[in-house]
Amino acid sequence: MSALESRALPGTEGATSVFWSPDGRSLGFFAGNKLKRLTLPDGAAVPVCDVVEGIGLAGTWGADGEMLFATVEGSEIVAVSVSSGASAALVRPDETQGEVRVGWPWFLPDGRRFLYLSRLRDGTGHIMLGQRGRASRRLAAAASNAQWVDPDYLVFVRDGILLGQRVDLATANMLGEPFSIAAAIDYSYSTGRTDFAISRAGDVVYQSHTDTSRLLWNDRRGNHLGEVGPAGQYQRVRLSPDGERVLFDRFRSGLGTPDLWILDLRRGGETRLTADRTSEAFPVWLRGGRGVVFMADRGGPPHLFRKDLITEVEEPLLPPGRLQQPDDVSPDGETLAYDQRSTRGNYDILTLPLLSTGRSSVLIGSPFDEVQLRFAPDGRAAAFLSDETGRYELYVAALPGMTSRLRVSAGGARAPQWGAARHELLYLSNAGELIAVPVGTTPSLQLGSPTTLFVVPQGSAWTDFAVSADGQKFLAIVSDSRAAEQPLTVVLRALPAARPR
Repeated sequence: MSALESRALPGTEGATSVFWSPDGRSLGFFAGNKLKRLTLPDGAAVPVCDVVEGIGLAGTWGADGEMLFATVEGSEIVAVSVSSGASAALVRPDETQGEVRVGWPWFLPDGRRFLYLSRLRDGTGHIMLGQRGRASRRLAAAASNAQWVDPDYLVFVRDGILLGQRVDLATANMLGEPFSIAAAIDYSYSTGRTDFAISRAGDVVYQSHTDTSRLLWNDRRGNHLGEVGPAGQYQRVRLSPDGERVLFDRFRSGLGTPDLWILDLRRGGETRLTADRTSEAFPVWLRGGRGVVFMADRGGPPHLFRKDLITEVEEPLLPPGRLQQPDDVSPDGETLAYDQRSTRGNYDILTLPLLSTGRSSVLIGSPFDEVQLRFAPDGRAAAFLSDETGRYELYVAALPGMTSRLRVSAGGARAPQWGAARHELLYLSNAGELIAVPVGTTPSLQLGSPTTLFVVPQGSAWTDFAVSADGQKFLAIVSDSRAAEQPLTVVLRALPAARPR
């Protein structure tokens, strides 16, 4: 803490969910589909055990060389020996109690008892007290990761406010009223993730910022043509088939969960489509703009829902199971393409009939990620991203069998879109270039020469974009700031009765 600059630790490239050993001399983290440990200051990163890849992993290090970590989809909390790598499930959701996910384990200072978050089918949650060989007990109603400070403080979040409250562990009863530590903190109600950490002396560090972005029109040279709607935290944007409405998801302040909105480009004004406390995200239009398909985490891991914009009726398209995210609807309106996490932890692309009672089927599946499928305007081909080369690149293949697969990009790719007027593929390269590639689909699949339209300025990265019907304008989600790049806030002695150093 006395140093002026941070330094990178060799062997931790791609690390996530970093946590300390009890003596503060080592770190645990996840990288490359493995749980690893590293002894400070200059030790090598040593694998402890294999893990399923993906976001959502969280670990904690207890006594006797034992670690706990939660699986990506909340199916179990796993105990693993640091020395042998032997692992076994310690906690699973209790369906008889309405539990659908468990996560965010955190050892108490004794290294044996631990906290974790139990999420219920109705979206609410409880902070639980667990211990090997004993039944878990409920401590507090909250949908948040939690930490403990001796002698008896529980620290957690409700509605975006970081709170502390005393607890009698012998009876598992909360004592007195919770008190505020920080009134603005980066938080997600759906995942329970809160960016904070607390020392045994009661010092707290947290992230109070959130990502912010705007919806901006740009022409084919990158010139700004105007702004749409208010600033916020946007994730996906789609223009309606008639080009008169904008469909998007935007995060709600305090909850950190996205809702769906529609903005009328002719008359102005926004209409909220969803208002659940959990997440509704990644919307796509149904044919004719009469409805939308989206992802929501109601009742379990995120899965697919459909909403009729005329009747306002919502219904699940598939039951909860593996994580699902909608990609696109075919031009004839009959087929939905979506990403689904496999049991291996990667993503495959599946299709689901929308106008019949047919079952889902795998369109593209492999040990690698295949995501973000986009149907060509004539329905004869589809573009998608794959990371089989070690980074995401853009490919196009002929339908219906996804034959004649051609690689489109060479310098990484994301956010692919079709330009209907020019029958071209557009995408963002890893260098921030917006690139257009002509694509012919008859009599066979053909690619033209790529053209760099412009380079998105640094500090104004595009998260996603949509293409106007004439192909001359792009409505982009333009980043204003990223929370992870903003300063942290430190509160000394936030818990004054905590154990001294």
